[in-house]
Amino acid sequence: MRLLMLFAESFHLESAAKLLEGAPDDVRRERVEQATVALIHAEPGDQENQARTVKYLIKNIKWQAGKFGSKRAVLAYFSHLGREVAPPEVAQHAVETAAERLRGAGYEVVVMPFGYLCTWGIEVGGESLARVYKEF
Repeated sequence: MRLLMLFAESFHLESAAKLLEGAPDDVRRERVEQATVALIHAEPGDQENQARTVKYLIKNIKWQAGKFGSKRAVLAYFSHLGREVAPPEVAQHAVETAAERLRGAGYEVVVMPFGYLCTWGIEVGGESLARVYKEF
């Protein structure tokens, strides 16, 4: 898995176009403030190590959010951080599982619509920890 985390002073998204056939209808507009925005790229090897991958995904999101005193996260499917991409279902499972566990730990979580292209805007602060890239 590859993960780009941006700590957003402000983040907004809007569903733009359905990209994957069979994806559930999910047209919406949302705004979140003071949140870790996790751009998540699932790789083929993540399918065999789903429990480990989700564990590290959650750990990293909590770490960055904690550095800013936040308990908010936006989880975004983002298949542009590497050449090899896992099947969409692998990313969907990781994101949904992470969202459920984060909510169970008291986090407010927004998940970008699965299978959609979205328009979005983000305001990221100037702190170095506001931009973190991880591979695991």
